[in-house]
Amino acid sequence: METKIILEDLQKLEKCSWDFERKEIILKAINKLREQNYSDFQIRTDFRRLLLKEQTNVQMIRNNERYLELLDQILNS
Repeated sequence: METKIILEDLQKLEKCSWDFERKEIILKAINKLREQNYSDFQIRTDFRRLLLKEQTNVQMIRNNERYLELLDQILNS
């Protein structure tokens, strides 16, 4: 998978403070991956895997839970 796309976007997520900005970043990453014929299942699975790899503290766990909620909102809309 194009993990580079997701990793770049995860770095952007850490730098912004508003959910609507985060939602836009996640949406752009999803659109890039969909253009490359990745299924929503593949996107969700890889996104979760990368978030788990990046977790180093409680705050990151909380942030990552929120990112997954936003991912699910976008994929389900």
